[in-house]
Amino acid sequence: MEMHEAIFSYLDGILQNLNCHLFAIGGYTDHIHLAIDLHPSVSLAELIKTLKIPSGKFMKKKLFLPGFEKWGVGYYAATFSYKELESKKAYIRNQIEHHSKVSFSDEIKDFLRKNNIEFNPDYI
Repeated sequence: MEMHEAIFSYLDGILQNLNCHLFAIGGYTDHIHLAIDLHPSVSLAELIKTLKIPSGKFMKKKLFLPGFEKWGVGYYAATFSYKELESKKAYIRNQIEHHSKVSFSDEIKDFLRKNNIEFNPDYI
């Protein structure tokens, strides 16, 4: 999909400028997944801000998603071992097919419940 390729390339450029390595990127209509190696000089909060603000402006300018205003307020980050990398990359790259079977909202709620993480359904 042209929209995905353009925004994914844009995000990769931002990551390169921050000396972060992108292993995989994928997404669906309402979210994006990234598997990266976060450079030690970059905080997670700084990374998210640096990704969201310019890419949001880029998306509005290019009119990829009619009605797109900005990225959501929240984000989710998790670490994983290098031995899990290949399975994480496959999951990330398979988002379109995956979410044709289960919605992002249902998946994230199920994940949060299984891990006993409290959440506000209004933010999902």
